[in-house]
Amino acid sequence: MKSVPVLEACHLGKVYAQGRRTIRVALDDASLSVFRGSTVALVGKSGSGKSTLARCLALLEKPDTGEVRIQGAPVMNFSRRRLRQLRPRVQLIWQHSAFALNPRIRAIDLVAEPLCIQGLGTKIRREQALHTMSKLGLPAATANRFPFQLSGGERQRVAIARALVQHPEIIILDEPLAGLDIPLQLQTARLLMELKAAHTLSYVFISHDLRMAVSLADRVAVMNAGKIVESQAVRDLLLEPQSDAARELLNTIPGGLSQ
Repeated sequence: MKSVPVLEACHLGKVYAQGRRTIRVALDDASLSVFRGSTVALVGKSGSGKSTLARCLALLEKPDTGEVRIQGAPVMNFSRRRLRQLRPRVQLIWQHSAFALNPRIRAIDLVAEPLCIQGLGTKIRREQALHTMSKLGLPAATANRFPFQLSGGERQRVAIARALVQHPEIIILDEPLAGLDIPLQLQTARLLMELKAAHTLSYVFISHDLRMAVSLADRVAVMNAGKIVESQAVRDLLLEPQSDAARELLNTIPGGLSQ
C-alpha cells in the first residue's frame, strides 16, 4: 500500500497586487509532498516563492488556487476552529529568530505562549516549556532572560523550543541557519537532526544554501519564479540535475559538491 504524505501542496497558486494593474506571481502551480520522518529541502534564489509556499504549508496564508493536504485530507475549506486544532501539528520556524521573538517577553514565556491556545494552566505551561528548553540544551538560567540577553544560538533554540513544545509532526524551517556563524550553523543542524530522529519529525528545510540543504535532506525541490521546477532525491540531483535553476545553484558553489 502506498504511503500518504503527511503534508502536501497540490498545484498551489498565489498572486499579489502591486499597484492598480500590476500583479506579482508568487506561486505558480507549485506541488510538493513530504512523507513521515523525511526532510525535503526547498531551495532557490531570493524571490523564487519559497517563503510564500512555507506560509501556505503552515496554514498561515491561503493560496488563490490549489489545496494543502494533511495526511491526505484537504484543509483549505476547514472551519476556523478545525484549522486552529490542526495548526499545532505544522509549525513554522521563521528566518532570523531575533526578529521573530517578542523582545518584551522572557524566554520561558515565549516557549510557553503557544500552549495558551490549548487551555493549559500557567504552571503546566511553564513546566512543559522548561522541559522542552532543557531537551534543547538551554541552561535553566536562560529561562528568565529576554531575547536581547541571549546569544544567536540560544535565540534559535528558543524559537525551536517554541515550535517543539506543541508536539508537531511537521516543522517548516525558513532559512533557520541564516545569520549564524559556521560553528553555530553546524551545531544547530546537528540539533535539528537529533530532534527529527527522537520525535520522528518531518521537515521542510528552506534555504538558498544548496550545500547545507543537501547535507540535511533526503530530497531537494528547486524553485524558480514561483514554480517547483525540479524535485529529486539528493544523489540524483547532484549526479544529473534536470533544470537550469538547479544547475545554476550547483555552479555557484566553489569547488562543487562531493557526490
